[in-house]
Amino acid sequence: MSDVIWSIKNGELDQVQASVGEKSSILNTKYNGRYPLHYAADYGQHEVLEYLINMGAEIDVTDNHGITPLLAAVWEGHTRCVKLLLDKVPPRFCC
Repeated sequence: MSDVIWSIKNGELDQVQASVGEKSSILNTKYNGRYPLHYAADYGQHEVLEYLINMGAEIDVTDNHGITPLLAAVWEGHTRCVKLLLDKVPPRFCC
């Protein structure tokens, strides 16, 4: 697992910011079949999730199993992440 994914899962925003600052392409790169946004949503890391979205991570992506970050947050019961994603998701995607 890459260092950035470890940082995302553990909510280490400073480390995530440093990684994105060095290489912004990580925002929309799959790691083990999932995007960074999936990991942030799945682990309930609201601040990291918001940062990734604000830095340009695509919201309406699916992982290798067809799961979106929104669905990952719903399944894990991370309501703050769900609300954030619903507020940011393009209307064509959710409605």
